[in-house]
Amino acid sequence: HEQGKKLILLTGDQRQATNELIKDLPFEMVYTEKSAAQKAETIEMLNGQGRKVLYVGDGLNDLEAANKSHVSIAIQGWTHLASASSICLKGQIQDLKACFKYANLIQTNILQNLTWTFLYNGISLLFAAGFFYPWIGFAINPVVFSATMALS
Repeated sequence: HEQGKKLILLTGDQRQATNELIKDLPFEMVYTEKSAAQKAETIEMLNGQGRKVLYVGDGLNDLEAANKSHVSIAIQGWTHLASASSICLKGQIQDLKACFKYANLIQTNILQNLTWTFLYNGISLLFAAGFFYPWIGFAINPVVFSATMALS
C-alpha cells in the first residue's frame, strides 16, 4: 500500500478468520466467503475498471482467478503451473513485501542499464558518423563502433 498499490482482500474464508489479516494490512476493500467462480468474476470486474491485478493464491481453487489476473503469485508453490504470468513464493503472505521490494530494485536496475546503454551508444554513434570530426578532429571507425555496440 505504501508503494501506491491498492490492496483488496478476496477470500473464501469467513470474515472472522480474516480479522487478524485485516488488522495488519491496509485493505481498500474486503470480500469474504467468495467461491472460486466469484473470485474470478471479481478479478474480471477489476480488469474491466482498468486495474492491473496481481492475485495471490494458495490452492487449486485459486487457479481460475489467477489466470484472469495480470500476474499471479502462488504461496504454496504448485498453483503457478496453470498460470502463464506467475511467481512462486514458498512462505507466507508477508513475503509479498520483499517480493515488491525486489521487483522495484530490479526495475530500477533495468532502467539504469537502459539509460547508460542508450547514452553510450548514442554518443559513440555520433563519433562513428563523424559528427564531432569538424570540431575535435576525431572519429571512431564504424567497424570499431559496431564491435563496441555489440559488446555493450
